[in-house]
Amino acid sequence: MKTKSVLIWVGLIFSTLLMAACNTDAEQPTATTAPAATVAATVAVEATATTVATPTLAATATQTATTAITTIQPLTTTPVLTDTKITTITAPVGTPIPDEMAIKEVAAALAATLPITITDTATNATGIEGVKAFKLTTAANSPILWLAYTYGLRNFDPEQNHVLAIYTQGATGWQVVARQELKEEGATDNSAPVPDYLGDGSVTQVNVEPSHLWIQVEGGVGAHSGLYSLFSFDGKVLKAEATGFSSSPGVGSLKDLNGDGIQEVLLDATDYYIFCYACGVRQVQSNILRWDGTQLVAVNLIPLPDSAPTALRTLNEHLITLAQAGLWKDALAQLDEAAKLQTADDATFTWNAAFIRLNAEAKRDVAANTEDAYPLLSQVFYGDYAAAVDVMRKHAAADLFRADTPLIVGTAAEGNEDALVDTIINNTSPALQVQPNLAPAYFLRGWAAYHKDPNSPTALADIKQAAALAPEDTLYSESVDYLAQNASNPTDPQAEEVAAALMATLGITTTGVSTDGMGIQGAYAFKLDTGEGGQPLWLAYTYGLHSFDPEQNHVIAIYTPGDTGWQEVARQELKAQNDGNFPSPDYLGLGSLTQVKVEPDHIWIALEGGAGAHSGVFGLFSFDGATLKLEASSFSSRPGAGSLKDLNGDGIQEVLLDASDYYVFCYACGVQQVQYNILRWDGAKLIPVTLTPLPESAPPALGELNQMAITLVGAGLWKEALTLIQTATPAQATDETFTWNAAYIHLNAEAKRAIIGNANDPYPLLSNLFYGDFVAAVDVMRPDTPAQIFSPSSPLITGTVAAGFENELADTLTKTVDAVLKVRPNLAAAYFLRGWALYLKTQDLAAALPDVKHAAQLAPEDTLYSESVTYLEK
Repeated sequence: MKTKSVLIWVGLIFSTLLMAACNTDAEQPTATTAPAATVAATVAVEATATTVATPTLAATATQTATTAITTIQPLTTTPVLTDTKITTITAPVGTPIPDEMAIKEVAAALAATLPITITDTATNATGIEGVKAFKLTTAANSPILWLAYTYGLRNFDPEQNHVLAIYTQGATGWQVVARQELKEEGATDNSAPVPDYLGDGSVTQVNVEPSHLWIQVEGGVGAHSGLYSLFSFDGKVLKAEATGFSSSPGVGSLKDLNGDGIQEVLLDATDYYIFCYACGVRQVQSNILRWDGTQLVAVNLIPLPDSAPTALRTLNEHLITLAQAGLWKDALAQLDEAAKLQTADDATFTWNAAFIRLNAEAKRDVAANTEDAYPLLSQVFYGDYAAAVDVMRKHAAADLFRADTPLIVGTAAEGNEDALVDTIINNTSPALQVQPNLAPAYFLRGWAAYHKDPNSPTALADIKQAAALAPEDTLYSESVDYLAQNASNPTDPQAEEVAAALMATLGITTTGVSTDGMGIQGAYAFKLDTGEGGQPLWLAYTYGLHSFDPEQNHVIAIYTPGDTGWQEVARQELKAQNDGNFPSPDYLGLGSLTQVKVEPDHIWIALEGGAGAHSGVFGLFSFDGATLKLEASSFSSRPGAGSLKDLNGDGIQEVLLDASDYYVFCYACGVQQVQYNILRWDGAKLIPVTLTPLPESAPPALGELNQMAITLVGAGLWKEALTLIQTATPAQATDETFTWNAAYIHLNAEAKRAIIGNANDPYPLLSNLFYGDFVAAVDVMRPDTPAQIFSPSSPLITGTVAAGFENELADTLTKTVDAVLKVRPNLAAAYFLRGWALYLKTQDLAAALPDVKHAAQLAPEDTLYSESVTYLEK
């Protein structure tokens, strides 16, 4: 363990010096550090230590802070626990002593409770060095209070933790009013952050709102990471209200965003590792916590209810869509519309606007910085794709597309090419879903795709699309010419002839729009891989956003060369069929159709198109040399309706169709119930994978295991089902029916599990429910008291995406719980959740009581259930 301590000391010495330097000019806080807060006039309570189950979401802000952000990240915060130890103050309090003397005595009092002195090191050169103290600013009628805290770089062998403590002067000396040890997660009495380093000045009094004292802690972790926590003190309890972690110092700050005199908490969620930490390329993002009158709640982008003015509701949804697509510049510009719509009185819109303005302006400022490490990406992160392309314009097309392009060589991107191109592709694709005619975004995506794979047909297709959308832009047209003449994937003149052949049959040209600005723009073609000695074939398809008046439908066709020119072998018009199962996309882009491999006996074509504002269409066609046949199709309210994956490793791809419900509350709310359907090739056709019982001839143990897994899935208990099928032996896993059942359960259970703990998850309670983890769903509720849970202004609703959707939430809870109780009739957590759902539906405490009481009977040791019964019976 000594080795561990030394290694940590070496890794942390930089942060020690950095934070010490940052605090060189810091004076000891005085009574003027923050405006006076009103706290209880007495702090005399029983000496106890609070012990509560660790809240599931206590570290949400910490998880978010280290995630690369390309969309809005809704954040749920809950108060974290304390190890508060409170001492009864005896009277008289004694004669007040001078502040300078009190500071020394309070520091000595805390040091005496620890194996250190206030002037020397605890164990070795990396141990806690001592204690600092300062007087807290309190109201005139409140006791005089002092805060003491340890400082230095804590030791790990023996393990040390930093400590905060509040003292007051008692008749017998200095008495502890509240104490908080900043120790590792997993300790039952604490979920506060654990700094490795605190410096002189790392702990300060701040002003958030006037009903509490507020203590801010800014510490260090590892070589350069930062940690932030904000504690409230109401005269009795020192409580961690907010926590943040970042790979860079300066994690948290306070700012009054709406001018009401109450400070909001800004938590740094920036990705500092776009390339590497030292590269300096970052994607800035902040999360916001606001005081709702009783606690800090997260500011999430929330749709307005139907009762809101139509114009405002439309603007709000559009702003959310732009922000989610990373089009921050456009979102910021359109905030000016708010003044015209008199939105000042709409609290939800006001907070949405504050979130967008804060983050958009931060991204704008980085993009405008002349010393920015990689301006191209900074403009992409701001959503200013025209400015990103302007960064490229000082180079000729030949220089942009060569392997040693000056956009990479000699820049922060050199050696990080994969990260660069993936970042561009991941940012441009959502933007193009929202603004499909954004020429600069196509150009950037094409450039990135080319540097990922010079042979990629998508690269040239995207560059061509940019040139088609902005024909006056010489950079785009010159890039098309360069790639056609010099790139590894030159233009195929035969493909251009095939595209023209298809266009001729439609009565439109390849250079103009057929009907109006929204009509089909042209046709694109590429040669199909038919194998060695195979018939030469080309696939052609229309692209653009089809017109509705007059009506147009997209078309795909297969051509082969003939004696008299190009001959059409097969053709499909993509229009709605009577059965509704034929893909009829509104939008196809260059690259929307690709050749894929499912099995070797056919040529396979995958189609990914768009419908409406943000929906996706998927189609999979087979071609046997004569017939172009639709084998699978799917529609989803989001892009990416279908995909291919070899689930069993046999070299044949399965088709995964997205059957997720993206409208649990509303589309923009982001709450989703993920689900996939599977199609597999049976040797002649694609057939669905459905959960199937085994025949009676199967081994009894395997038959029972299989049936139980099916039952659990039917009840929505995906977590249990996944655990169960993993108990199958290798011998059992050879049964084909069981194998496909297991593949279906694995795919869906793991997709649901992946959402749990995800920083992008806007409503973790339901995500745990959809995974079938009812205990974890209740854990989300535990940081709140029964009075808060069963309240019209419950923090589980107010300030979250569930606000305004209480009936939908209640119905979802009830439906899910009813199914599971048929299989698990003694699941206390399920009864508690159904009781809460009944309250949400009726706003009647008595309606919730039977189910909550049943939960308490099933789990008598659970204090949340028993305390809820007591509250409901009042």
